[in-house]
Amino acid sequence: MAFENLYQRLVEHQIITIKDDTDEDSKYAKNNKQARDMALAQIENILRNATNLMSDIRTGIDVEPWVAEKITLANDYLNTVVEWTAFRVQSDE
Repeated sequence: MAFENLYQRLVEHQIITIKDDTDEDSKYAKNNKQARDMALAQIENILRNATNLMSDIRTGIDVEPWVAEKITLANDYLNTVVEWTAFRVQSDE
């Protein structure tokens, strides 16, 4: 459930804003749309992996220190992106 909320928030805040597709900006818009599509695919993959990992941990697998470190690092990176998108949305208003 928490990951669905994260996904909805990231989609809602649009990590990457796409400019209008005018003649002078068409190349930028195309590249930006590709970057946005790739980011969304990666977020979907993060959600799948996190859901599987949560399930495994809930069933009682051991979490070794290096695994806990990687989870903490991934969480820190995602928090940074979410905070950046929230700031960006606020500054656009």
